[in-house]
Amino acid sequence: MTSPQHPAATRPPRHDIAHVGHVELLTPEPEASLRFFVDVLGLTENGREGNSVYLRTWDDYEHHTVKLTAHDTSGIRRVGLRTSSQAALEACVAAVEAAGLGIGWKDGDPGIGHCYLCRDPDGHEIELYWESEWYTPPAALRPALKNQAQAYPGRGVCVRRLDHVNYLAREAEPNGDFVCDVLGGRVTEQIMMDNGSIAAQWLHFTNKGYDLVYTRDWTGSTGRLHHVAFTPDNREDILRAADICLDAGIFIETGPHKHAIQQTFFLYVYEPGGNRIELCHPGARLVLAPDWRTVTWTEAERAKGQAWGLKTIESFHTHGTPPVGLCAVRGRRPARRCPYGLPMVDPPPPTLARGRPEHSPYTGHSCTARPTRAPGSCPRSRRGFSRSRARWSSSCSAGWASGGPWRMTATRGRGTGA
Repeated sequence: MTSPQHPAATRPPRHDIAHVGHVELLTPEPEASLRFFVDVLGLTENGREGNSVYLRTWDDYEHHTVKLTAHDTSGIRRVGLRTSSQAALEACVAAVEAAGLGIGWKDGDPGIGHCYLCRDPDGHEIELYWESEWYTPPAALRPALKNQAQAYPGRGVCVRRLDHVNYLAREAEPNGDFVCDVLGGRVTEQIMMDNGSIAAQWLHFTNKGYDLVYTRDWTGSTGRLHHVAFTPDNREDILRAADICLDAGIFIETGPHKHAIQQTFFLYVYEPGGNRIELCHPGARLVLAPDWRTVTWTEAERAKGQAWGLKTIESFHTHGTPPVGLCAVRGRRPARRCPYGLPMVDPPPPTLARGRPEHSPYTGHSCTARPTRAPGSCPRSRRGFSRSRARWSSSCSAGWASGGPWRMTATRGRGTGA
């Protein structure tokens, strides 16, 4: 018996892209962000170069998972996608150049071979590569099991791997088309508004439910980041992560809870540089059907909130990095008026945990207040990272002592959103 083709069936991924390899995150708070990724999330440092530190999750087979770069603002510089072969890389490059979105070849970062830079239609940089150096742990990090990349660090949340990247885009659908038509991905789920426009799309390259997400940026800006997501070993680790972040003075935006879309268990926090980080666990859910039928959620269904009834908070739709006031500095399009009357300038990231009055080593000040700054004013990031992770750089400590362009305001409470 043959299975008839359903009209909503989609073609399987082309498998030219093997997986999301690494991300480069920008931070105006290099020391505090580094402490967050190492001490709170449990990543391991694996080298430094200029104003960048290379960090890896404990079961990543490659040289690094995150390239953390000191910068005058927050955001994402680029995402690395490893192809499944040299031939697949060449096929992707040909497709990108035919689409007019190529930038050119470049030498890769440590551990990465020759790679090709391109942009999606919204302007996010993507690095395509095949050659990759497998990680060899030093004796102190050598695992007992040889099918594991590194010994379990036993520090902080201990995230196991990079899971996905969620972009903000002026329009979601053209970017989803790029991932499908040019890079060979597939849409697994999406949100369709009442007017027929696509507000968000979840796309995958393998049997994971999603690897890249495009969410409409209601500010009308381009090239921004919604969040980067990491996965620990199990769902209970998400609950433990909430306590770890609370004790460390890290602001919890929302969760722990369960998404309706993709059914992912989640916790969203802001790292000290202002970038949103998701700690997520999808459970055992995979997309195995070669003729998967894209799941479309309506505007009314999304208004109900998350899977167990938690309302989506307003900041989930308004906060992104870099802040919209700095998009022009990075060559992005200027913001336009939000059709829903939401704030056009992102509120400064509240990098503090709720209700903790004591000093936070990750933000450098009392947890009953939060810092804000004038757009573009962050002289501390120009000093970059200190030589030792165990101490603050002189520029960071001086910045907090003198105040500089900073002012202290009362902590914002946790909102419920609409």
